Amino acid sequence: GATTGSTIKKLNCSKNTLATLDGWLQALPGLSSIEASQNQIEALPDHMANVPLAEIRLARNRLSFASVASSPLCGSGNTASSPPALATKLTFLDLSGNDLEFFPSDLSKLPVLSTLLLSNNRINTLASSAHDGKPSGWCKGFKALETLNLSSNQILDLGDLPRCLIECSPRLRGLSLQNNELSLIP
Repeated sequence: GATTGSTIKKLNCSKNTLATLDGWLQALPGLSSIEASQNQIEALPDHMANVPLAEIRLARNRLSFASVASSPLCGSGNTASSPPALATKLTFLDLSGNDLEFFPSDLSKLPVLSTLLLSNNRINTLASSAHDGKPSGWCKGFKALETLNLSSNQILDLGDLPRCLIECSPRLRGLSLQNNELSLIP
């Protein structure tokens, strides 16, 4: 029969001092939504790739570009021929208020992501580059994206964001760029 762990769909463990999500994800295989904002999380566990989460809310933690770019959110560790459960289900991702210095390009591999919140980080450019051997900057993809919030960063250069949004994101309805360092919006 079903255990309590397999019937829990939403977990809210915000405003604690959690450093990791290990254990929670293994104990709650039926989870579809996790809210772990305002903790001390610095990295995401590899086994998160196999959890069919539709919503991840990790605002105000300690996630950096390197930790996100090498996480299951960006396809790290996926050697299977079919995409992992997380990649095919995730529609909502909130990484606001973390320590992201660059935009992790591989987030574009999330095919059904409709909401991406990255406000209040330290992102200063969306131009294509590489950092720590991982691609950064805005790139093509995000076909299901409807809401993008990049407000309150330090963005000076939008890179290919305008062109890619026009070419690849036909569902986009909300774009927030306020409180950055932009001198030109092409």
